[in-house]
Amino acid sequence: MIIDIVEKYNLTKSWEKGYLYYGVDSSKGLSLINSDNFMKLRNDYNFSQSIIKLLVLLFYAFNNLFRFNAKGQYNVPVGKRDYNKNIQKNLDLFIKRIHLIKPIFINLNFLDLTKLNILKNDFVYFDPPYLITEAEYNLMWTQENDHELMELCDFLTKKNRKFAMSNVIKHDQKTNIALVNWIAKNNYNVHIINKKYSNACYNKINKNAQSIEVLITNY
Repeated sequence: MIIDIVEKYNLTKSWEKGYLYYGVDSSKGLSLINSDNFMKLRNDYNFSQSIIKLLVLLFYAFNNLFRFNAKGQYNVPVGKRDYNKNIQKNLDLFIKRIHLIKPIFINLNFLDLTKLNILKNDFVYFDPPYLITEAEYNLMWTQENDHELMELCDFLTKKNRKFAMSNVIKHDQKTNIALVNWIAKNNYNVHIINKKYSNACYNKINKNAQSIEVLITNY
């Protein structure tokens, strides 16, 4: 069904034809080629609310973002990637894993985590918006939200439950001082993530900005 929609809207198929077929390379991406057809698909989804169309939109959208406006309409622009081999592989692995473990999905505010019965062998992973970086989806995240998340992690630690949190402690000339102090105060473990994003879908304001991305754990 995914391929049917890709073909119906004449979206790119880099996994079959490659980037050269479309006259671009991986760095430049496929956004200009898919732009008009992506918008047609987005408009049709916002009219029909088809789940499969939404899934295809996510594969072709900027940074694969899941975002809606106040009217409930999907409003993410086209991205540089398509339904490529990596996405297909990851989707296949995800589906197989879902069938194996049969998880329960719950739509809650992260603060409501304290209401759930988190067992001793459970593991909680947080990937919040990064307070000091420029990505659009980080703009709604505040210092208060950061503080609330830190308190939640402390709550889990007191309950002897394991957590891990992805975050950025330094970006360009900014440092998340509150986060650094919280880590030191609680003696949490910090693992530096040595990852380059030179081929990412977003454009950094300062291409030379240095970020320190970390994984914070209480174990």
